[in-house]
Amino acid sequence: MDIVEVDEVQFRKQLERWYLAGRTLFNLPKIERKAEQLIISFISLDNGTTFILKSKFNSYHELLSWYGKLIDQLGQT
Repeated sequence: MDIVEVDEVQFRKQLERWYLAGRTLFNLPKIERKAEQLIISFISLDNGTTFILKSKFNSYHELLSWYGKLIDQLGQT
């Protein structure tokens, strides 16, 4: 499986593919703590690539607020 670090625009673009396929986005991402920071990632629809967001977060509140806002934006498109 390929691992690709992406910026927020690329992360959203790939996440939008899941959304348009009718899949749930609430339990999709994987959240991990590394080096005192949180990272978010998910696997592509074809299960061939893991997309890791380059941005790191300092708290679950910060990360989940960012992700929740992203889900809201996708729901409005």
